[in-house]
Amino acid sequence: MVEMNGFAMTVEFYKNLLDRLHIKVEVVRAGTYKSAVEPFFRTNLSDNNRDQLQAILDDITDTFVWDVAESRGLEPEYIRRQMDNNGTITAKDALESGLLDGLRYDDEVRRSLALSAGLDPDDKLRTVSFNSYARDSRKSMKRGPDEVAVVYAVGSIMPGKSSDVPNPFLGGKTVGSETFMDAIRRARRSKRTKAIVIRINSPGGVAPAADAMLREIREAAQELPVVISMGDVAASGGYWMAMGSQTVVAEPLTLTGSIGVFSLMFNASGFMDETLGINYDGVKSGPYADMYSGLRSFSTEERAMLQRSTDQIYRAFLGLVADARDLEVDDVDRLAQGRVWTGMAAKERGLIDELGGLDRAIELAVEAAGIDADQLGIRVYSTPRGFLERFSQPLVRALVRVVFSVSGSDAANHLMKTSNHLSDLIGANGKVLARMPYLIETR
Repeated sequence: MVEMNGFAMTVEFYKNLLDRLHIKVEVVRAGTYKSAVEPFFRTNLSDNNRDQLQAILDDITDTFVWDVAESRGLEPEYIRRQMDNNGTITAKDALESGLLDGLRYDDEVRRSLALSAGLDPDDKLRTVSFNSYARDSRKSMKRGPDEVAVVYAVGSIMPGKSSDVPNPFLGGKTVGSETFMDAIRRARRSKRTKAIVIRINSPGGVAPAADAMLREIREAAQELPVVISMGDVAASGGYWMAMGSQTVVAEPLTLTGSIGVFSLMFNASGFMDETLGINYDGVKSGPYADMYSGLRSFSTEERAMLQRSTDQIYRAFLGLVADARDLEVDDVDRLAQGRVWTGMAAKERGLIDELGGLDRAIELAVEAAGIDADQLGIRVYSTPRGFLERFSQPLVRALVRVVFSVSGSDAANHLMKTSNHLSDLIGANGKVLARMPYLIETR
């Protein structure tokens, strides 16, 4: 079967779950479109959220239609009719529609590959897994006297050390400010480094951590050309840190922008009392000493304090973007409000400079540094790990593979991702966040 049924985007809502657990959520936000916090107090999309998600989905659909049409030598309107009228078709129908080149069994495909490579078709075809290929490609990065350093920022932005292993029980990948800053410093201090490319794939995170990473990027940009390369997502705090460079490259469908901030506060007193039968009492030195305890709701004064802090960080975010993108603050405010854009839409609005992948970002870095192609080297920087990390992380990776293989179904894997996502948010309880707090899944 061949699916040509288009795309759908779903957002998870947690209000009913929180109500059943007797957990209350305090939400403070800055930005009309920072509706990303609505899963905690709504059971459906607001009009603003629906508008922005539909715009993203339309860009995804347009890109798919044009790419498939170009690849197959067909008209875009023909591809759209296939999606609208047929949905799911058989392989035979797909062949007759020009969507496929042929119908082959696995052994026939392998035999064809062997013949194409000039090998004996009767010999076993040696293959390599995608993960091994990606890992070996990184190890074999080109070396030369003049290097472009590639520094990755992957995962939710948090203070402290990074975790590059998705934990199936406690949370997903994180990029720690200390880890990232150390990698940037080592890259710019190397005599070989002539330019730096920062590859961001992050929905954002804790605002002060993103700001610390931004400063380190700015420090490097005073000495060397720095180019930002955005992956699948570089939103909120991920976009914040991208403002450290004058050159920003994004994929056409990168989820970016989301210029806005929010704070979440979970009040679990009802859960502890009514569900578990545990209640609390105590003393404090002042009226606000226990405001972040998670065992009571905010008072009017406390909510005003947090709203003031959130608004101040939002205004700082607007000023940061205005300076970096050479825009007026009021113009940025109209583009901001927490709204998420695709790379294509961000390019049209001046939020990024170019559309392209990591290779294009490296090309721009080479041009800016004036590196001769014959002298070019590319080096990926990561933070050195201690013995315990080197020993334990392969075990955790193996555990992740086991858990996901045992869980098996898409539904079980989806629940695992949701658990990781909520774990990240709960861990940032009471902090001002610059991140996308919902999961967007496009199917």
